[in-house]
Amino acid sequence: MVHVRLMRLTRDCFYLSMNLAKRRGELLRVTKENQGVLNRLMKTKPQYSSTAQLNEWKEHTVGYIENLSKFPKNWWKSVSKMLNIG
Repeated sequence: MVHVRLMRLTRDCFYLSMNLAKRRGELLRVTKENQGVLNRLMKTKPQYSSTAQLNEWKEHTVGYIENLSKFPKNWWKSVSKMLNIG
């Protein structure tokens, strides 16, 4: 059963959308393609490990911070030993 939509043109005049069936067919085609792409994406395995990526990021970030910092890492410990504070 084909449903036909009447579009109101003026107060008493209606017209039929001539490409309604074509637009619906195109919408169905695109929807099926999108479902196929989604199914293929869901079946694939990830190409990277999130934990390995996080560890690598931490290593690089700590290195960058140490390179940018004015004082060496744990500098307060050496100062407290020199002053016999702690």
